[in-house]
Amino acid sequence: MTLTIFIAVLQGYKTSMVKAEALFDQQMQGVADLLLSVVVKNNSAAVLAPPSLRPISFSESSDEIIYQLWKGDQQTFLVGNILNEPLAEYIEGFSDRNYMGYRWRVFTRYNPSDDLWVMIGERIDQRFLLAENIVLESIIPILLGLPIAALFIWWLIGNGLSLLTRLAEDLTAKQADDLSAIYYKDMPRELSVVVESINTLFKRLENSFKRERNFASDAAHELRTPISALKVHVHNLSFQLPEQSEIINTLTVDLNRLEHLVEQILLLYRTTPENYQANLAVVDLSALVASVVANIYSDIDNKGQSIEIISADKIRVLGDKSFLAIMLRNLISNANKYTPDEGKIIVHLSETDDVINLKVMNDGPGIDESEYDRVFDRFYRIGGDRHSSKVLGCGLGLSIVKHIADLHHAKIILSRSSLDLRAETQEEKMFTFCVKFKKTLLADHL
Repeated sequence: MTLTIFIAVLQGYKTSMVKAEALFDQQMQGVADLLLSVVVKNNSAAVLAPPSLRPISFSESSDEIIYQLWKGDQQTFLVGNILNEPLAEYIEGFSDRNYMGYRWRVFTRYNPSDDLWVMIGERIDQRFLLAENIVLESIIPILLGLPIAALFIWWLIGNGLSLLTRLAEDLTAKQADDLSAIYYKDMPRELSVVVESINTLFKRLENSFKRERNFASDAAHELRTPISALKVHVHNLSFQLPEQSEIINTLTVDLNRLEHLVEQILLLYRTTPENYQANLAVVDLSALVASVVANIYSDIDNKGQSIEIISADKIRVLGDKSFLAIMLRNLISNANKYTPDEGKIIVHLSETDDVINLKVMNDGPGIDESEYDRVFDRFYRIGGDRHSSKVLGCGLGLSIVKHIADLHHAKIILSRSSLDLRAETQEEKMFTFCVKFKKTLLADHL
């Protein structure tokens, strides 16, 4: 807008100056005709023009405009400074001349019947100043009005876009699981189209997520029944086949794996933020660790592993007891699976002023640092579906752990560490899953 107005004003200035110059030239022609008519009418060779017939000059100074009347070589009429020579050549029309240190605009007119030449000179700088003052009087209000118009437009657009700014803030503030529609009172028609499109997108996303969640949970529920029936049939079939039949063993392993996958999918579904129903309470994490270890100790003992719990009494956190138990079971089971026979597992609980640390440590091969970020992805297993350890899995256990940690606003750190501060080499350190719980949550709850 500023550029457009500037160009328009500039063009208007140039055009107005040209027209002003044309008006001044036209005035000079009129004065020349009037002067000739007065001289001819009085039939005098040296008549002074009456004051009422003098054109308006630029100031009171008489050196800003000059009149000359020549008959042959004799100057017969003059107003202004006396010059002994003609202002211009004896040629009708306009010309520019230099006199008395100024540039003059000179108009020459010839009356052949009386052999008279009239010459009128005006200072060009004064003509220019007068024309410029007239033009600027009309341009300056436009220039002064520009900032006022800019402020008005700024207010108008700002007021019109305020709802759009609010919409952007509301969208930024939405949680990842919040797909509810957005509504505003008295929305402009232009914004209502945008909001309606966003709400439509939210609805489509919600339906898509709902279909995905329902499919996973419904499929898992529906698979439970045929898996149970298959296990019964395999059990019955084992009595009809030779003992320790390879087919029966393979079927049993695959059915157990499928059953484990179904249970993990159901757990994954239950631990997603969209389906989580908060049941928070103060949980004695020390007692919960002991309970979980007791439940899965047979798996640890079968591999000749040792497990040690290092904890102070009654280390408490704010959380969902059943979900925390699932997280502990998955972490300890993961350590049990990938720790060699006769290996060592340590569950260490400690607290500082800010956090409660839950560490599940084992002396197995661990995970390469390049894989730290990927092990929590769903269905991801290092080395593919069948790990080099020959341990069967579905790649959901650590995803469930991550979900539960996120629901409790906890952070998981993978590393090689040791409870022995003297340990210096990597081999002396144990691979560790460390879950850090914020103590402030418990303090706020209490």
